[in-house]
Amino acid sequence: MDSTTLSVQRLSQLLNDSRCFIKFCTMKYILFFLSVFFQISVLAQPNIKLITDKNTSSASLPMQVVYAHPDGEKGWYLRGLNTEHDGTYDVRQYYGLRMHIKSDSNKPINIRCCMKRAVTKDRHNWADSTSVVVQVPGGEWQSILIPITAFNYNRGQEYFLKYIKEIMIFVENADHSPGIVNLKDVCLVKAHTLAMETDIYSRPLNEKHETDYQVRVTNTSVVPQAVTLQFKKDGWEGMKAEVIPSSLFLNPNESSLVTVKVKGSDYLPAGAHESTILQAIPLMHDGKTEEIELISVVPVRSPFITHDANGWAEVKRKVDKYDWAKQELQEFIQVAEAFKVPEVRKGTMSDQGTEGLVRAYIESSLHRTAVAYYLTGNRTYGEKVAETLRRLTDPVMGYPRTQHLTFQGIPQEGGTMEGLLLAYDLIKESGLLSKEDCKNVENTFRLFCLNFIDMMGDGGISNWSVFNLGPAAECALMLQDMHLFNQIAYGPCGLIDHLRYGTMDDGWWYEMSLSYNIGCAMCYTTTALAARAFGIDWINQKFPSSLTRNVGLRPFEYENLLGMAFGKFGPLKQNTIDIKRMWDGILLYPDYRGVMFGMGDGHEQVLSGDQFELAYYVFRDPRYASLLKRSEKRSLIYGVPELPEETPEIASLSGYSDNAGIAVLRSQTKNRSQREQLQVALKYGTHGSYHGHFDRISLLSMMRYGRSFYNPETSWFGYGSYMYKWWVQSSMSHNMVVVDGKMQEPTSCDQFLFYSGNMMQVHAMSTDARWSNSPYLGGYDQIENIKAGKAPYVPIVQGHPKPGDIGGYSEPVHQRRLTVVTDDYVILADYLKGDEKHTFENLLQLRGAQPECELKFVSHIPQWNDDPLNSGQFITNVNRYQYQQGGKVTSVHHFAPKGKDGKNLAVNNWETGGQNRLYNEPGDLNIDVYMAWPRKAEVKIGDYAEDWGISKMLDYQVKADGELMAQGTIGTWILGKQHLNVPLKDKKELTLTVRTDCRQERKKTLILADAYFITDKGRKIALSSLKAVTENVAALPVNGKDYENGPIKIAGDSYKESIGVEPDNAKEEARLSYDLQGLNVVRLEGVIGGDYPVGEENQLRKVVGVCLQGNEAIYVTVIEPHEGKPLVRKVDADNPSKIIVELIDGRMQEIDIQGFYGVEKKTAVSIVERKGKMEIRSESTNTLYN
Repeated sequence: MDSTTLSVQRLSQLLNDSRCFIKFCTMKYILFFLSVFFQISVLAQPNIKLITDKNTSSASLPMQVVYAHPDGEKGWYLRGLNTEHDGTYDVRQYYGLRMHIKSDSNKPINIRCCMKRAVTKDRHNWADSTSVVVQVPGGEWQSILIPITAFNYNRGQEYFLKYIKEIMIFVENADHSPGIVNLKDVCLVKAHTLAMETDIYSRPLNEKHETDYQVRVTNTSVVPQAVTLQFKKDGWEGMKAEVIPSSLFLNPNESSLVTVKVKGSDYLPAGAHESTILQAIPLMHDGKTEEIELISVVPVRSPFITHDANGWAEVKRKVDKYDWAKQELQEFIQVAEAFKVPEVRKGTMSDQGTEGLVRAYIESSLHRTAVAYYLTGNRTYGEKVAETLRRLTDPVMGYPRTQHLTFQGIPQEGGTMEGLLLAYDLIKESGLLSKEDCKNVENTFRLFCLNFIDMMGDGGISNWSVFNLGPAAECALMLQDMHLFNQIAYGPCGLIDHLRYGTMDDGWWYEMSLSYNIGCAMCYTTTALAARAFGIDWINQKFPSSLTRNVGLRPFEYENLLGMAFGKFGPLKQNTIDIKRMWDGILLYPDYRGVMFGMGDGHEQVLSGDQFELAYYVFRDPRYASLLKRSEKRSLIYGVPELPEETPEIASLSGYSDNAGIAVLRSQTKNRSQREQLQVALKYGTHGSYHGHFDRISLLSMMRYGRSFYNPETSWFGYGSYMYKWWVQSSMSHNMVVVDGKMQEPTSCDQFLFYSGNMMQVHAMSTDARWSNSPYLGGYDQIENIKAGKAPYVPIVQGHPKPGDIGGYSEPVHQRRLTVVTDDYVILADYLKGDEKHTFENLLQLRGAQPECELKFVSHIPQWNDDPLNSGQFITNVNRYQYQQGGKVTSVHHFAPKGKDGKNLAVNNWETGGQNRLYNEPGDLNIDVYMAWPRKAEVKIGDYAEDWGISKMLDYQVKADGELMAQGTIGTWILGKQHLNVPLKDKKELTLTVRTDCRQERKKTLILADAYFITDKGRKIALSSLKAVTENVAALPVNGKDYENGPIKIAGDSYKESIGVEPDNAKEEARLSYDLQGLNVVRLEGVIGGDYPVGEENQLRKVVGVCLQGNEAIYVTVIEPHEGKPLVRKVDADNPSKIIVELIDGRMQEIDIQGFYGVEKKTAVSIVERKGKMEIRSESTNTLYN
């Protein structure tokens, strides 16, 4: 028998599961909205009869019949942020599939039922179908009821049941013999026998300690039922319950309302809650007892979400006692003074294509305004908050109408709703809101909860979900609705599933971006704070660890989508997970200032502020206090005033996290401040799915003097750009050895050496990975827009891949990197070996990189790689060099003074193109790079691709004597230019017109370069030497310079002759006219395109690559970061295993590497320092790792 075939006995067991129905009634919450706001009866249709065109009254076996939902008018559409389909069955509402069947013999018959969802065109998010096979006896008529839970699908993926388009039934004799079958009355039923439903399943007690529930009881069977109603009791209940009436008689499909009254007492504490289990017991025709759980809550008085009244009183005491708290409150007051109540208008569309209400990210200022009101009593602030809540929750104009709060998408929705919640918590008891206002606010919170419960169970685990589920859980608590809270917390893909499956053993969130890791930790912690008021202690609770490396269940996660890996790497050592570990996982990595390097789609971030103030407030771990002591500010809301005097020193330690696959190495030089120590971060672990970069075995960060040379978002074009997957996340944009200019497959890695000593810190890591093309066009189908000039230009070649395709895989290439951090420099040793011949490029991304004399110029090429599938095409203005006895490159990273926000100011294009305006100390970081091995190689240095805000459409026409001679449209940016070769014989006037779609505030870039009129004698006349009649033309300040006085480069080539053709007013065309009379012109030659970069270039980031070819590559690189006074005089290497570094003061350091250049993992490193013939000190890892 098939593994999915159910015996009659097993089917009976499923039918006796009294809670099957409850699990599939999430849509009752959405239906509540209809009943509350529109007074529509939503619980009156217990069963749905399925319709087919096929005659099933007497059909030959085998028989297949399909019951398809009729097509709706809309098909797929959005209701707010929820995806809907008006031509499908939402099977989640139903208990099972019922049918009556009769065959012409007593032979057993097999019934196979299959449910198929509606087809989608986007990524493969959900299961396509689910099925079950049931074997029943043949012969007489019998009623078959198959629970939905009997179908073979993952319970974590039940969301797809919302969109069932077809239900197919296949019937055959078990022995496959012919026969006749009769099938009728196929329908979806809400319960086995009796369905029980109510609008709200959890209510708070009123002032009299009472509440009641209206429960609809429906007979879903085909026979009349006498029903008795009673409560399932343990005997220790603290609340009394009564049901009226306690007995019913119901005909098939008949419904009746009963009232459940629950009474508590003044003995019960606030936040206590108790379940009342109502049973409906059928007394006729072998019916099945059904149950409904109703949770009554002793109300908790606001405020309680962040602090209760006592907690806020403590905040007031801080303000009275501590100057820093007074200053923090003044900043809150300044925000409150400036806060403006948002306008709500109909018809404002969001970037999701649905109507929104308010810009995202107002939550911080709204919450601060509410805090300012609560702490000062200034009614003006409170009225601003109250009016904001009124407008955004108004039933006619607000969230109940749009079901979408912001003008952005799901990531921003939860944070903004949480802002409303926190504000409401602080003014609810103030009298600023009427009872009707409070009702509208709380109805909005309920609808928000229901909308996100509706989305649950899609198999996805993501930070986006956490950022909405957390606020939804808090909204449920504000409603005192523990049923909603339990659904959000413990339902499929709820908060606890996210914690268990999304958090790795070392505490890191699997998406491997610092901001998402911190965001999830904060979300869980704030939700846990709110839950304490109801006796729920998530703060100390431990949950079972996930026992699988898999994270999500969505099909695309297993289909190599865009080359991403969605699982977890590294070991599993603990059998539980908890919220605190999310904070502990981060703790090692912030530096002496509290700044942590970024990884994945994340950048450097200060962690010593509000984030760890929250963590210390909740957990009181003295290690957290150590981090807080590095902060210049304290938190008004969470700051614990008196920190312990003695706290562990963590910022000087080296260490690693094996699941995240990050390691930090910090030099341990005696009598040196932490500011002067070297800090290096390495990447070798979990990919991070959509937010992961393809950069295993890479140098992730290097910091010294509070300055950082690189972060993974140093180039940033936004999620909606094809550069996101094609460049920003690609291997080529990172500090690693790249194979054939391609993208490294994210596979598991090994750390096989870690050592922390006095003279050196050592780390070794390896992987075996294939290399492929990056996702073509980043996965975005912009081909037609590119051809039309509406998207940045890239060449579209014949037979190009589909957008998102990768392909071009190499064989697995073994790759390893050894990192040694000494007192004054860093050594990177790399080894790669494949079966085939490859081009290996050891890359570093350095601002303002300059070749030293050892590098001899060979040639200039416009692009690193002109392959239109390769990420190297975005590296432009490339110079090729060679060196014979080791090479050297230097760079100086300038960091501007800090602004009020603590970030470096944007000065002279020093911090342009990505998330570079971060928390660096002002001054210079000099970096000297010694290419110690190979001793002879080619080096390429090109311009790193950054978003300088220069992308625009160039639409031009060349006319001669009114006749159109040439035209073109192209999306200019880093790439994109067109060559002009226009015949002009016997023409008297030439006119060039240029249009652009550029916004007025963007940099001006459009230039006609190397433009010459060619005479009949072959003489060249530069257009820049002639007087043109111009209209709306932004002229260049100097011929040969761009609009900001920098050199002109178009698509990687430099130009001296130039004419500005940018429209001065971007809404109008630019026009240039030349009089050709008397010049004997026969042709126009030139190049038209966009300048990149614009203005000052000395801090443009450069890609520096040492290039080798073969099936094996060995590199040794020595890097010294300094402030202008280097200590390294010379680096030498007779072979890659012995590196000799000569220092300025005469010391010689010899580093010996054993057992690294190969595939074995028995590596050892030693360092010996001498001056003259005297050995001063030495150190060895002294351990062989197997």
